[in-house]
Amino acid sequence: MALKLLWTDGSPADDVRLSVRTLFETPVGTVPLDRDFGVDTTIVDLPYDQAAARLHSEYAKKLIKYEPRARVRRVTVSADAKGKVITEVVIGSA
Repeated sequence: MALKLLWTDGSPADDVRLSVRTLFETPVGTVPLDRDFGVDTTIVDLPYDQAAARLHSEYAKKLIKYEPRARVRRVTVSADAKGKVITEVVIGSA
């Protein structure tokens, strides 16, 4: 899955951007002392409309818990010609 982050309201601090990218690119269950950190990567196996809704919810919940300085504005899930899933997440300041 390819992840593309877009910011709606200017450029946030680099630490926020890095924190959000790390959170969204980490599969849930892979951090030894915090198994809830990351996102459920099995969501991308759902049909696009269901995946987009579930990912929006997943990203929003994880930001509230791990990076409260940012909020999800929009999630779009699509696939390229080869079937690779592309997730575009629009983030804004909290």
